[in-house]
Amino acid sequence: MLEWTYRISGKQAGLTLAQVLRHVMGLSRTRVRSLRKRGRILVNGTCVFSRQVLVEGDLVQLLMPADPPVDLRPEPLTVPILYEDADLIVVDKPPGMLVHPARGELTGTLANGILGLWREWGVEAGFHPVHRLDRLTSGLVVVAKHSLAHQLLAQAINTGRVQRKYLAVVEGNPHPPAGTVRLPIARREDSLIQWEVRPGGKQAVTHYQTVDAQPGATLLQVWLETGRTHQIRVHFAHLGHPLLGDSLYGGSMDLLQRQALHAYHVVFPQPRTGEMVSLQSALPADFAGLLKHLGMIAARVDEVTVIDAQPQLVQAAKPGPIN
Repeated sequence: MLEWTYRISGKQAGLTLAQVLRHVMGLSRTRVRSLRKRGRILVNGTCVFSRQVLVEGDLVQLLMPADPPVDLRPEPLTVPILYEDADLIVVDKPPGMLVHPARGELTGTLANGILGLWREWGVEAGFHPVHRLDRLTSGLVVVAKHSLAHQLLAQAINTGRVQRKYLAVVEGNPHPPAGTVRLPIARREDSLIQWEVRPGGKQAVTHYQTVDAQPGATLLQVWLETGRTHQIRVHFAHLGHPLLGDSLYGGSMDLLQRQALHAYHVVFPQPRTGEMVSLQSALPADFAGLLKHLGMIAARVDEVTVIDAQPQLVQAAKPGPIN
């Protein structure tokens, strides 16, 4: 059983329970209806009507059943953990690892490893990736431990409160050196895996800024307004600047055997408290080696300027519940 509590502040005093559940805590109507039906929404330990007016200091308590078991083989987790709390975990996925099992590949994925970690720690939690990375893309992945945290983080993505930034090395030197690509993306009609820029596709918006440029290659900082499949890869290939190592979209594999794309920075609101968490990962060895070969050794991740203001850094001293 998952217990989720919320203390009413002076600003929220005077709101009804229904308003707090929907508009402050962000619960969906379906979830509220389901919990109320089972008597699992309490105020100060008692079931009350939805129209109950709350006062400062009231404690709203949700009692949610644990997620059903996931039918996957738990395995040792072999990736770095950057952050962990009662509701989510953030890990640094290496290139070559699937986030979730696919047909014919039921082991060796991030899901298997995280489920193995839960077993080792004696934690009752599910596997709910808030976003995914391609197998050959490295970097930060946020995984919710339960469906409510997943729902609230998905809402945060839809409202622009989650920021994900990437480092990409593209062929050539894009002009202008910083800008925004607004081009719709759709699956190619003759392919099961490739996507392309095409009128009538889903709108996709990619922002970029040059970090370092050398003859024949450019290191870009890239961040997204939308999260379409292969969005960064498709947009820059369409502009004539495919990612190095991205053979699917015309990139040369002479220097790197996978697309030169690393999800190095993420900012998101902790779903229970609303406090902003800001995390940044180190470059994997193959990406760092590529930059060194290209003469971009000075362009380390920790020197990349984050273009917008960084929210407060919130780090858990050790894994555990949030009070």
